[in-house]
Amino acid sequence: MKGSGTIIFFCSASGGTGKTSVTLGLAQDLARFHGKRVLYINYEELESTNQYFKVQEEKTLSAYLYYAEVGNEFNKWTEAFTVSNEYGIRAFSASKGRNPLKLLNVQELAKFLEWIQKEASFDYILIDGDNSLKEETLWLISICDNFCTVNGEQDEKQEYYDQYVEHCLGTSILDKRIEVINGFKGKEETEPEKDPQKIYIDYDESSFFIQEEGGSFVTRLDIGRDFGMGIKELSTKLTLILQ
Repeated sequence: MKGSGTIIFFCSASGGTGKTSVTLGLAQDLARFHGKRVLYINYEELESTNQYFKVQEEKTLSAYLYYAEVGNEFNKWTEAFTVSNEYGIRAFSASKGRNPLKLLNVQELAKFLEWIQKEASFDYILIDGDNSLKEETLWLISICDNFCTVNGEQDEKQEYYDQYVEHCLGTSILDKRIEVINGFKGKEETEPEKDPQKIYIDYDESSFFIQEEGGSFVTRLDIGRDFGMGIKELSTKLTLILQ
């Protein structure tokens, strides 16, 4: 893909790994401490965006896709169809029902990302994927600048997931992968040996809290605690890779 905005794709072999939290934690670090303009895109079957951003029903992916298709140069108005949190991270509010991006084929997804990148206003585009390995997901992995696999401490499915990705896209695709182990619960006296090639993010419930905002309740992430230490390692590794 040619265009502005580094694309990072997040995926997992299993559900419930905290992939969305890791994605948004990285977005917060890039925006707060590196001054980057970040767009978060949810590519799960059912979008979880509204758990983390104030809901504005007129600013959804469904609305953006409709007007971008029928409008004239409407891709320049992405900010009019996205919401923003206190750190300036932008996102589309969740559409009702199935994620409309899941209805797009590869060619249509390419067109969507082209619209986004033509604006040249985002430094990073973080795509929060799921655990499927359909044609469209494999394409997203193939065109992104880097992809992160987010897993728990023990996930037997991940090996098979990696093997299938490698089979479909070639061995070299793993060169742009970053492995993240989320919810790490190792204790000092019994801490498992860590793989230096992986990023470990500690299990830390205190880094998450619910906050009311304009009549809505949203989940907030505090990256100043243990959870954030792993996020900073991920941010540092990505920054070095992309230099």
